[in-house]
Amino acid sequence: MKGEFNVFEYEQGALPEMEHRKGNWQSIAVIADMYEVSEQTIRNWIDAHTLDKPVNGLLNVIDVIRKIYRHQRRLLEGTGSQALTDERVRLTRAQRELAELDLQHKKGQLLDAEEVKKAAFEKARVVSEAFENIPARIGPLLAAETDEFKICHILKVELDKTREELIK
Repeated sequence: MKGEFNVFEYEQGALPEMEHRKGNWQSIAVIADMYEVSEQTIRNWIDAHTLDKPVNGLLNVIDVIRKIYRHQRRLLEGTGSQALTDERVRLTRAQRELAELDLQHKKGQLLDAEEVKKAAFEKARVVSEAFENIPARIGPLLAAETDEFKICHILKVELDKTREELIK
């Protein structure tokens, strides 16, 4: 047809002999239209080495189809180089876990670690003091007692009394 410009039949003139005379070579814009994506997406694929760099602004359509097919298959299999997608998945997972922790905290199912440590320390201090006071309270009674059974009974009663005080 006269008047139509066909890149594949046109002599390149000053351009070096290119291999794109064989096969179907198209511009980034045409490839983007084929895949219904933006030209920037095609450029991103080129930058990520998913597609080969264009030769004189043109891409081999057959190579593009193969490489995008492989890329999509790897993405589906989870083996593709998709650092940004992986990072988004990790971020989403972390945000979900944080939201779950926040919800559990609000429901009272989670406690602040510092508050737990303070409460545990206070409880341990009370227990320690209660047991440290036992000798002072029953020492004179035990010193005066000679019956082994009564000594054991006094000790048991005092320990039970201390345990009951700690449970409250």
